[in-house]
Amino acid sequence: MLEELLSRYPSLTACREDIAQASQMLIDCYRRGGKLLTPSPLLCTDNAAMTAYAGWLLGRAGFQHDLSMETIPRGRAVPDDMVCRAEHPQSGETA
Repeated sequence: MLEELLSRYPSLTACREDIAQASQMLIDCYRRGGKLLTPSPLLCTDNAAMTAYAGWLLGRAGFQHDLSMETIPRGRAVPDDMVCRAEHPQSGETA
């Protein structure tokens, strides 16, 4: 089954070992009587709206970056360099 997946999606070849390990974990779980719970595909959507809203809330509370932020490669820690520039941050407010 793994070979069929990789033949259909060659870009996944670099993840072969990770996919094999994840597959084996699911098989082992099933054999022990476990269940795999997944959300409806309707709920598996892009989280851009949630991210934008979180950014809006932070901005409204006075938090911002200095706009010199660089892209962060996968695997590298995200810096915690956000600062509050508001005189009286509105933390704890809800919309």
